[in-house]
Amino acid sequence: MAKTNFADKTTLVYASTASETTMNAMMTGLQTEFELRDGDRFLNGVIYGADGTGFACTKSGTNVVIAAGVAYCGTTTGNQKRYSGAGTVAFTAGDTANTYYVYVNSASDTTPYTKSTSNPGNGSNLVLCSVAWDGASVLGTPTDLRPYGLIPAALRCQVTGTVSADVIGLFEVDRAFWIEDVIMWAANWGTSGGPTWVDVHAGASGSAPATIFTTQGNRPTSTHSGTDYGTYTSGVPEANRYLAEGSILYVEVDAISVDLADLCVTVRGRYVR
Repeated sequence: MAKTNFADKTTLVYASTASETTMNAMMTGLQTEFELRDGDRFLNGVIYGADGTGFACTKSGTNVVIAAGVAYCGTTTGNQKRYSGAGTVAFTAGDTANTYYVYVNSASDTTPYTKSTSNPGNGSNLVLCSVAWDGASVLGTPTDLRPYGLIPAALRCQVTGTVSADVIGLFEVDRAFWIEDVIMWAANWGTSGGPTWVDVHAGASGSAPATIFTTQGNRPTSTHSGTDYGTYTSGVPEANRYLAEGSILYVEVDAISVDLADLCVTVRGRYVR
């Protein structure tokens, strides 16, 4: 924010009248400027509380109940708004049977908590959960989709030359970390066989890490005919996504194509605090 310039700033001179409209416009411009500054630095997400319940979604009859917490969600113009209140998203017989996504819609200040049958993404929205509705009276148990943390982070490892099916990266998490997904690329995805599968195992210090992909088909993968130097992204991890400071993580190549070479794997996530 420039020292003397922000949206709706009015220059007052001696004996000028500062009206209610003028002052409100100035304060609105100042608030917008601070929201833009946050949006330039941070991702949309939920701040992880001590008990992890912030913005958790639960079922109550035919309603999805959103717990209070602290979350930030940016609009299409880049500024972020802070949300802290609890909310409820209702399902009625007028809603067709489908899987719905419950999310924060930052474009609406009056009814920001809403639902959609298509994933709205986390651009100007913040997805909280998905839930099945039978179209009449039965609501399923919400699946947690909250992204924790606002600060982008990444853990990277690579193998130069021929790749074997083995552990290729070991990490100790230096601060609380939230795993978003896994992305990989290779200079040569191979000449035959395969496909190549990569897994990530994570957990608390003192015990063996477990896979983050309960559904193993969500692991990042490529056939030997994949595009050399092309990137491949995993599906959404379902387990062990929140890692406290001091947790451990390793990247493992589970299966390979023949002649797989020069592989790079990145675990994308967020620092939680």
